[in-house]
Amino acid sequence: MIFLLATCVDVNGDRIDITEGEKPPLKIGLMPTMDSVAIATAYELGFFDSQGLKVELISFSSARDRDSAFQAGALDGATVDLIAVGLFNESGKPIRATSVTTAHFTLIGQPQYEDIESLAGGSVLISSNTAIDFVLDQMLHAFDLPYDHIVREEVGNIPTRFEMVRAGQAQAALISEPFATMAGADGLSIISDTFQIDFNPFVLAFSLDVIENRTDDLHSFYIAYNEAVEFLNTNLVETHLEVIVDLIGFPEEVVDYIQTPTFLRSTLPSYEIIEVVRQWLIDKELISEDMNIEDFIFEVQDKPHRNCYSKMNAIDY
Repeated sequence: MIFLLATCVDVNGDRIDITEGEKPPLKIGLMPTMDSVAIATAYELGFFDSQGLKVELISFSSARDRDSAFQAGALDGATVDLIAVGLFNESGKPIRATSVTTAHFTLIGQPQYEDIESLAGGSVLISSNTAIDFVLDQMLHAFDLPYDHIVREEVGNIPTRFEMVRAGQAQAALISEPFATMAGADGLSIISDTFQIDFNPFVLAFSLDVIENRTDDLHSFYIAYNEAVEFLNTNLVETHLEVIVDLIGFPEEVVDYIQTPTFLRSTLPSYEIIEVVRQWLIDKELISEDMNIEDFIFEVQDKPHRNCYSKMNAIDY
């Protein structure tokens, strides 16, 4: 279920033995999505090493496997979403979002589906009670369509969703980049995406235990992370793509389809987005009404930048 793609090694690929007295590595869970690229870049280019920080990357192809590892204490942090943050807090395994990430999810479908309205009655492959489920609701809301406009079908693995639509075994699916670009190249329909509805619930989060006991390591992590962001936004990364793809767990064929976005420095999610997520979780009876906005976030940076990504107002449900 869990595939360890990067052990504790130095920039030259040599194994580093942790001697007695050294801190254990920060174990970071990654999904095969673009929001993992900055972390993999910081690892590959030695930015974490420059901060004296040991980091171990663990790749997952499904949110449920990642969440199970986080719940079991096998991860210190992960690329997740605000929905997962709320669910973890409700379960008694508290985590906090420490920055937004550059994720991009797309609703793809068979060529006959030109827009979400034409998908009426069709099935959409999702992972229920996750950010994917939440994003689909926001897409329907943005086009004034009811919840039952489509039929949700559970398929947790992102690459599997893509392959099922590509093979004609499903009508539509919500998937991440670069799979969405591959879908467009294969002639599938790009129905909607998170950029179109201007909503980004995706974050990097750490356990409360790490936040309370390894604050200095988190500062070091974000110095390296921001250095990777600056590198990605100012340099061509083709020479590093194959290694980065391997670290994240992308299939090899996606290398030619990766289009790097503008990556974000460490930035907290806006209160407006958190409130929309919080209310969605309450309405679905997944969290208690007692959970407040501050339970979702933690400011690692001395002077964090407040995110203004979404231009939407809080949605009434």
